[in-house]
Amino acid sequence: MSACNGSSSQSKPAATPTKSQKTASSFVPPEELWELNNQGVAYMERFDMGGGFENAVPVFEEIVRRWPEWMPGKFNLAVAYLNAFRDDAHHDQAERLLREVIVADDQDAKAHYTLGFLLKYRNRSDEAKPHFEKVCFELKPDDAHSWLRLGDCLADSASADSE
Repeated sequence: MSACNGSSSQSKPAATPTKSQKTASSFVPPEELWELNNQGVAYMERFDMGGGFENAVPVFEEIVRRWPEWMPGKFNLAVAYLNAFRDDAHHDQAERLLREVIVADDQDAKAHYTLGFLLKYRNRSDEAKPHFEKVCFELKPDDAHSWLRLGDCLADSASADSE
């Protein structure tokens, strides 16, 4: 499963704090956090070589353990879980993390998209739909992937209605 992870090889996190996260918190990430985050992102970028997401998981788990208030760490861990594992337990953990990110910042388009993606993947289109609607109609109206996923949810609803 591939989700929107926004990863890159920059010296910034895969999930960059949004404006509201920056102003709502006085937390200043220490250099060690950035170094760990960059290591985790580098692992995620190696997905095509095998083991990249699996190697990223313990790095992001360490970040979340040590800096639980840093939402980009939770987002990155959720993305790593989604891509490294196919079992319900890890998907449940990813869902919990993404919901925490959204509670901290309801304007986080990547978190809404990724949670919607996970819910759709788990055949919970009715729950996924509001997350895609939020991205499409409020946060990133030009995001084609969100519109596609919203369309998938609407098609699922139409199919369920016709049965």
